[in-house]
Amino acid sequence: MALTQMQLIQSLGEAMSWFEREMQWGVEPTELKHLCSRIGELYAAVVTNGQMAVTVNQKGYDVVSGTGERISVKTTAMIGSSGHISFNPRTLELVDRVIVLRINAEEMQIETLLDAPLRDAEQLMTAEADGKRAIPIGRFIRKARPTHELKATAEVTYQDYTLRELESGSIEITREGELVTPALPMLKELAFKLNVPLVNSNGNVFNTRQLGSLIIKSILGLAEAGVEQHGVTAAVAQQKTEENVRSIAEVSYEGLTIREMETGTIEVESGGKLLTPTMRVLRELALRLQLAITNSQGNPYNTRQLGKVVIEKIKDRRG
Repeated sequence: MALTQMQLIQSLGEAMSWFEREMQWGVEPTELKHLCSRIGELYAAVVTNGQMAVTVNQKGYDVVSGTGERISVKTTAMIGSSGHISFNPRTLELVDRVIVLRINAEEMQIETLLDAPLRDAEQLMTAEADGKRAIPIGRFIRKARPTHELKATAEVTYQDYTLRELESGSIEITREGELVTPALPMLKELAFKLNVPLVNSNGNVFNTRQLGSLIIKSILGLAEAGVEQHGVTAAVAQQKTEENVRSIAEVSYEGLTIREMETGTIEVESGGKLLTPTMRVLRELALRLQLAITNSQGNPYNTRQLGKVVIEKIKDRRG
């Protein structure tokens, strides 16, 4: 029986929670191969508005998209550019599209390494000694957009460190102009100094984005209170849109105000404060409004596209 989009999303959330729990028990992410595969298939079904293959251990493909494409989904938790993804050449003829995903265990995010028609994916494949074909991970890791091109939605300085929450949701830490990587160990040290908990109310460990956001809020609170002895030297929060940037569409829904600016940017405001990252809020609104988060071709909307869809839906409900 086919699952609804909501059931797929709920199953994906449960699988991600189980993955996170296993890591808290000390299991290495790369040892959770079956769970990684399940997460990847559910994610691919959601973003393509499709369904899981109806046959258990279906040969060749794992998901059928909303447009009928048969998709081979490969998911890894390996870090860096080493390693490869293998394919069975005897079943590739059954595939229309290849999606390769990676679970970023530090931030608990799913990254898309490759999403291409089979003919394009085959150009990246090499022959293996065992007869299989493979794509080295280094071939399709997308170069990240330079962080200096991304707007910081919040920025604080504490002692020698500058912490930024970028519009992508990532947390960036620099010390004397040098990027600190990985960010999580340093965040844990700062959390200890600032008495910020490392776990939530359910005892689950915060990931990098969650912990970074909490630490930034804590430092902002110290700055607003004028507490200098804690080493706070600066705190800059995201400012509201300048008055000379006009909104061309604005709606209200359940205490939130959603605006489309003349620049094309989407803003979501609550109680006079902008909510960030915007995409996360828009996806939650899409779920409440029973809206798809992908277009008719199965490609995920970006922030501006999804914002427009949400605004139009709220307008329609008001009649």
